[in-house]
Amino acid sequence: MKAKRAFPWWLIPASLFALGIAGWAIHVVYEEARLASADVATTCTVIKVNRDDDDEGRSARAQVTIAHEVGGKRYERLDEGVDHGFTRDADADLAPFRVGADVPCRYVRGRPDLVVVLTRRKSMAMYIALAIFWLAFPFALYLFDRWLVKRRQGRGAKREW
Repeated sequence: MKAKRAFPWWLIPASLFALGIAGWAIHVVYEEARLASADVATTCTVIKVNRDDDDEGRSARAQVTIAHEVGGKRYERLDEGVDHGFTRDADADLAPFRVGADVPCRYVRGRPDLVVVLTRRKSMAMYIALAIFWLAFPFALYLFDRWLVKRRQGRGAKREW
């Protein structure tokens, strides 16, 4: 009779870690999808223009702080572009914006605080793939554990022979 193997308890913290990363990726996809659905046209004032370079100089991102008014209330938001491999691409994204200038922008219907001015958004495909990978990761770990158990049992049977 086979001895019943205990549940692999290490799988619980590994699963929680994986679900946390998957939850973050799903949140990014959700927020980017909401910003991509901004459909109410308005005019924004450019408050600040910045190029955010990473520490190693490998990528740069355009950042534009904008403000607009809806129903007498002022809303400000930092809109970030995509990561570029070259600073000149980020500079090209920033070229149309000058501090104090009025520029066309869009906000999400019913959420005037979610306003966008940069048209290039993050690629959601990478975040979706990341979420799928980390959601499947605990199951893959469990299958790997089961495979190891079967393999060990198979080796033990050969030795008895």
